[in-house]
Amino acid sequence: VVIKLGPTAGPNGQYIVSFLDNHSQFSFPFSLLIRMLSLQKCHHFPSRWLGRIAAARVHDRLFDPGHYTAHDVPTVATIASTVSLCPCESMIGALQLSTSIRLSTNGAFRIPNTPNHDRVNHRPHWDNISSAQHLSFQDCPTMESSVQMAYDHLHYDSSTPRNFSAFWTDLPQFIRHRYFWHAEKNERVARQLKVIISRTLKNVKYFGYRDLSQTTLGLAKVVKNIERLGKRPPQDGPHQILRDVFIGDSSMKRKEFIFNELATASVGLHVLEKFDPRHLSNFIYAFGLARYAHEFEDGKSLFDVFALEAIPKLGAFNPFDLSNMLWAYANAEASNPNLFEEAAKTVLLSQEVGMLEAFNSQDISNMVWAYARAGERHPELFEKVGDHIDVLDNLSDFSSQALSNIIWAYATTGKSHPKLFEKLADRISALDNLRTFTPQALSNIVWAYATLDVSHPILFKKVADHIVDLPNLRKFKHKELANLVWSYATAAGNPQPMLFEKVGDHISTLGKGNLRSFRSWHLSNIAWAYATANESHPELFDKLADPATKQQHFFTSGQVHDLLWAYATNGQTDQQLFKSLVPVVKTTLREYDAQELANIAWAYSVVNAAAPSLFNDSFINACLEKRAFTLEGLSQLHQWQLWQMEELHSNCRLPPSARKKCRVAFASIVPRPLAMRGDVISELSSMGLPPQEEVFVRKDNYRLDAVVKIGVDQIRVGIEVDGASCFAGRNPRGGTILKRRQIAHLEGIRVISVPYWEWMRLGKDRYSKQAYLRALLGLIDLDKEDELVPH
Repeated sequence: VVIKLGPTAGPNGQYIVSFLDNHSQFSFPFSLLIRMLSLQKCHHFPSRWLGRIAAARVHDRLFDPGHYTAHDVPTVATIASTVSLCPCESMIGALQLSTSIRLSTNGAFRIPNTPNHDRVNHRPHWDNISSAQHLSFQDCPTMESSVQMAYDHLHYDSSTPRNFSAFWTDLPQFIRHRYFWHAEKNERVARQLKVIISRTLKNVKYFGYRDLSQTTLGLAKVVKNIERLGKRPPQDGPHQILRDVFIGDSSMKRKEFIFNELATASVGLHVLEKFDPRHLSNFIYAFGLARYAHEFEDGKSLFDVFALEAIPKLGAFNPFDLSNMLWAYANAEASNPNLFEEAAKTVLLSQEVGMLEAFNSQDISNMVWAYARAGERHPELFEKVGDHIDVLDNLSDFSSQALSNIIWAYATTGKSHPKLFEKLADRISALDNLRTFTPQALSNIVWAYATLDVSHPILFKKVADHIVDLPNLRKFKHKELANLVWSYATAAGNPQPMLFEKVGDHISTLGKGNLRSFRSWHLSNIAWAYATANESHPELFDKLADPATKQQHFFTSGQVHDLLWAYATNGQTDQQLFKSLVPVVKTTLREYDAQELANIAWAYSVVNAAAPSLFNDSFINACLEKRAFTLEGLSQLHQWQLWQMEELHSNCRLPPSARKKCRVAFASIVPRPLAMRGDVISELSSMGLPPQEEVFVRKDNYRLDAVVKIGVDQIRVGIEVDGASCFAGRNPRGGTILKRRQIAHLEGIRVISVPYWEWMRLGKDRYSKQAYLRALLGLIDLDKEDELVPH
């Protein structure tokens, strides 16, 4: 009743103030006070009410925007300024754009100085749009001049939809790269942009579909260019100003507010159904570029509404518009299987009249990338596209980005097309250089070939040589480094030791802060790749251990298995790391298959990291539940049991029948002898040390290449002729470490190694070979070897 009486309640709201004075005992809603004062256009009130207003903010949500309309905002701002209260962030986000209100340094609202016409709230009259002044922003040399022109022409004769769309279409070009304004211009440009945005959003409901499409696309490009400049700009710089105006933060989501208004205008006013295919595609592309998928109250997504409009018109879409629309859905992570299915049908049916011939390289790249990114598999479409590319005379118009996107899309969807992959690989390999390929593109290419198990050694060498020649790898992200080495380790027959050295050296130089930003799968994939490729890099493994320990709770069962296996296989015996991962292995014990359990047991045996809380009855039961152990797995369990029973004297034991099965499996594995083993044995015999060959150590079932007896006490010494498979680089692998340690511990036999590279270095000089063997056996001082070698 009081609100309705407001207009007749007397000058300056005296009736309202009197009413409040007489009813001070009531808990009066101060949002009602503001409404009444607004109706009276009275922005003054007795000072005795300030205390109650300040207190009211707590229980009455004084600054809750849900209580007010735009007409109430000046009163809200005045009260906030007077009582020096900081309004709630929700009101700032909701009202700042629509009313050009900004938050001052003391927390109160202030209304910036704007042209008088900006306070007009009635609908603009464009009675004669043809005679309205059309502004050209293309001649503006700077962003400031473009913004100033738009701001100066906000009166209704010039603020036509066409001029708004022209301004937003032109603005993105100024934000492509970092640049700096003079400090005094920052606040002015920001204030003007807020006013222009406010006026645009107020009038957007009067836009036709062409201007709405162009305006939305321009704003999307502005937002995208700002986001590309980084998330942490210098404080109070132009980049920060632009982020504040167009994107906001967690409390003031300006981007969401802007695109929500544009979405509502298109759907709520039934403009969307009037779009032609070209502008509909641009409109959808804009929301995809901004990565904004608005959801309506009925639960429908904006992209669902787009699909309903687009599907009936698909036959009229040209390749560019079709591919851009699909790209938008994928980029915004907006799923709509029906649209993707109908789009594929349109392309396949149109192929009868040669529609794919009208697709350029970018259209093809965007389309297949969209299907892969959206998780929409369509083998028939991908087969047709692959066949189309395969018969092209050349691929000179395919950019590096298009090539990598196509390759990535096929691997991601699991679609194999050998002829296509051979053609694309030949194209990349034939290039003079790979400077136009980004780190992500290079990583994606080799990842795709490795994933689909497509061999192309020339391509892999081309990429590896390019990366090795780079001055540094600072532009490579952690994910790209992990995928890169994983790909080269997975693709058999493509050894690139210099690439692994380059990547390992780069990671080894990173600081702790940077290392801890590696995700768990990055760490496990990198370690697995070096172990699988048999590449030694102790500094790298040392560096990975700390972040792996810190992120132990983020590891999946597969990731922790790969990490443990990789460290042990590569001969990296970091006991602290292994012990720190025991809780993770225990909690995921039931998730491992038979071979993974055997690998974990073997890995802890290699590192000699006792873990009684892991290796107990629960682990024994987990092993007994698995019935698919391979010969390799049973052999690993035998070595683990030797470690538990003979080295640690633990009671963690398999049942006798299971131990026997493991022992028999281990004994049945006969290693292939190296050709140089006979040469070593021959030289030992010539030295008067006739060896026992292929000695079977009964207690632990290990085999030794030879055993000789030396000295007066006839001490037995085992000799192992070790080939490349026994080493990672020049360091012994895990299997070699475990064998030497267990034979020495169980049999009391010292084992010496004859590495293949050292023996080969001696050539055919028998005198040098015998001197080398005497030194290994401790029969002479190796430093005096030169005295024994004839000159």
